[in-house]
Amino acid sequence: MATVPVVSLDLMGKVRDQINAHLYPVLATVATVFLGIGMISTLKANHKLGVIAEQAALFNSCVAVHLEENSNYVPDEVVSHCNGGPEPTAR
Repeated sequence: MATVPVVSLDLMGKVRDQINAHLYPVLATVATVFLGIGMISTLKANHKLGVIAEQAALFNSCVAVHLEENSNYVPDEVVSHCNGGPEPTAR
């Protein structure tokens, strides 16, 4: 019959103390690193959205200027022109 080794309570207490002393700080450090990575990703996405917002504002002002310039322009052609197409024609 195989004997099961008996672990003393003193040894288990020391192991528990080592886990409490080292595991929590390591987990906190890892969580802080992942939080930093997440913040950097968020800032990059925010910057990209800012660039898109600037482009949209320029596009909207282009459409508005052309429609104010001549209200007889076909709106679809104005949009095409602001995207780099040919000059719009009047209706």
